[in-house]
Formats: sequence, structure tokens, C-alpha cells
Amino acid sequence: MYDRFKLFALLALVVSCKSAPPEEPAECKLPESDSAELVKCCKLNVVLDEMADSVGECMKLVKGKPEKGPPVPEGFDCMDTCVFSKLGFAANNKLDAEKLTKKFSELFKGDWSALSDSTLKKCLPMAEGAKGSCASGADVFKFCIVRELYMNCPASSWTKSDLCKANVERLEKCPHSMPFLPGTGIKKN
Repeated sequence: MYDRFKLFALLALVVSCKSAPPEEPAECKLPESDSAELVKCCKLNVVLDEMADSVGECMKLVKGKPEKGPPVPEGFDCMDTCVFSKLGFAANNKLDAEKLTKKFSELFKGDWSALSDSTLKKCLPMAEGAKGSCASGADVFKFCIVRELYMNCPASSWTKSDLCKANVERLEKCPHSMPFLPGTGIKKN
């Protein structure tokens, strides 16, 4: 059984393997002490165990730690392309929109369904057009889906708290920021 929370959390883990975003103002920086709570703001109770396996496989392909930037698995230009390739969502440095759409429709049901569709419609073209550090656009796609799912979390899955509300307000002002620190709250069952 797939779990959306694991998918969301594991995508966030992969975010930790990407190069640093452009320098942001102090108001955009997330206090490390809040990150464990912020990951719980949007309850995505669904998960991809094979994504954790793919991250592990890709980490094993890393031969050396570069002085700057994220680790790069041998045979890939970046960690995100490796992970998406191992999952079958990328080949030949290109994301497979059809496979991603199919997986999203399997994972996201009910009040998540419309959000899933709109997220893909926004993030897939972004990945194709605005390449980041990955030629495949996997890093841009991942960043986009993590932010979109979190920022537009359905009310039934959202935790109403001052901290969560303040975080969304921070994200609205800070387009290069992630909702929480990478790797927070990630557990493989």
C-alpha cells in the first residue's frame, strides 16, 4: 500500500540532496526547531516505500562527496534524476509524464484528486521549461510538487495551528523556500 505522507516526506528528503536555492532574505529562513512540527501540518497519509529504496540505491552510486552542492550518483547528472529513474518515472534524462500521471491518480484519491491533477498540470511544464541543476528537470518538478501539495493541502488533511498558518504565509512571500527542512520526519515503515 502506498502512503502519501511517505511520498511527500521522501520527496522532501530528495530535496536535501539538491543544491542550495538562491540566497533568500532572513524572513524566508526556516528555524530548524520548527521543522519537525511543520512536516505534520499537511497530513498526507500515503507512502512510496520504493522511493526510500531508490534514494538508498542512488546514495550507493555516489562515489565521492563534491566540495560544493549535492552528491551526484555515478551515471546520473543529479540525485533527483537518479531517484526518478530508479522509480521508472524518468528515462534518457526526461521525466515520463504519462507514468507520473498514472501514479498520482493511484495515490491521490478523494479530496486530493483535484489537487493532484492541478499540481501535475503546473509542475510538469515547469520541469520541462525551467531546468534546474538536473537536465531532466526532476529537481524542478520535485520542488514544485512538494510546495504545491503542502500549500494547497485539503482542509480535511490540514492541521489548524498558528505555526502552520505562519508557515504558509512565509511560503507565499518566499517562492524559493521549502515548507520544512529536508529529511524532517522521514521514516521508512
